[in-house]
Amino acid sequence: MRIIIFIFFSISPLLAHEVNWQDKVLKNQIFDLKSNVENSLEGKYLCLAQDSDPKESIFIRYADDIERLRQILRSDKTDSINYQLAKFSCHNFSKMLYLQNSSLVKDMKDYHIEDLEKDWGVKIERDPSIEKFPMNYITLQSKEDGYFHAINAVLLDTENPQDLNSYVFIEPQSDSLYSASQLKGFSERLMNKDFKGEIKVGVGTFDSFKFNGNIWQSFSSYQQEVNIK
Repeated sequence: MRIIIFIFFSISPLLAHEVNWQDKVLKNQIFDLKSNVENSLEGKYLCLAQDSDPKESIFIRYADDIERLRQILRSDKTDSINYQLAKFSCHNFSKMLYLQNSSLVKDMKDYHIEDLEKDWGVKIERDPSIEKFPMNYITLQSKEDGYFHAINAVLLDTENPQDLNSYVFIEPQSDSLYSASQLKGFSERLMNKDFKGEIKVGVGTFDSFKFNGNIWQSFSSYQQEVNIK
């Protein structure tokens, strides 16, 4: 019934993997840019462009893996946290989801969890009984358009890690899933404008949380950076 309601609300077709995004924006107003989100609740903003070849969509090729990922995201509570500018923003959401669910985390001692929790005002819960995915920390940047955002991604096509189409991307503030071809449209909707420049996608890992002598600081590294138009 909920899907039917959204279809009537939206003029254009609704992609199944965006249902969570709409539901939580409408109910919880999870994004700090509340006015921009409210102004963008039109049909053209409620769906994403289809992949050029639907048969090759990451959602079709790895349907079983994505369903398992959805189950993990449903049990994870990162998306329930309130956005707080300069306190708990996009990079914190991404790093928290990474810490709790990524198989790429090597040693939890590197993160000084008690200090991290105090600094961020959250509780990190990494359940060893729950399946972990090769989840990356992702940055999206466009200097020309004054844009920076942090999300996550899971590598599904492990034979082609250099290809962004091998990943499914996660907005940790809402648990919405995206393919690589949808990242620019997602970013433009978030900023409520058309971008003039390319978006640099950084695929990396959140490696540690350390005291630098003055403040506690996050440290990340990147395996690749790719520009998308």
